[in-house]
Amino acid sequence: MVAAVVVGAGLTIYAVAADSALPATGGRDVAGTALDRAYAAIETAGVVDPGDLRNAIETAPSGYRLNATLTAGERRWAVGPIPPETADDASRRVGVRVEPGRVISGRLRVTVWT
Repeated sequence: MVAAVVVGAGLTIYAVAADSALPATGGRDVAGTALDRAYAAIETAGVVDPGDLRNAIETAPSGYRLNATLTAGERRWAVGPIPPETADDASRRVGVRVEPGRVISGRLRVTVWT
């Protein structure tokens, strides 16, 4: 019984690792996943600091290019190459630290393409 559980766990780990090593296909929500990964890379205690936005570039899925744009009020920060019009994107509302002790509502948008 224990051997069966160990073999099953090993196969699951292998399948997940093999799947994540392959470039994503059109059937997946690549932009949504990239957004989640980018947010996790730049968020601290639920707040995004524009100075950390450059860390989002490192979260691009294998085989994809990524642009991350953060807006808050009239302010806008962006990193990465300019995306083509056909690129997939996803966005979410975030708290943005615009100065020490001041957080306002903003939006993080991640755009991905091959």
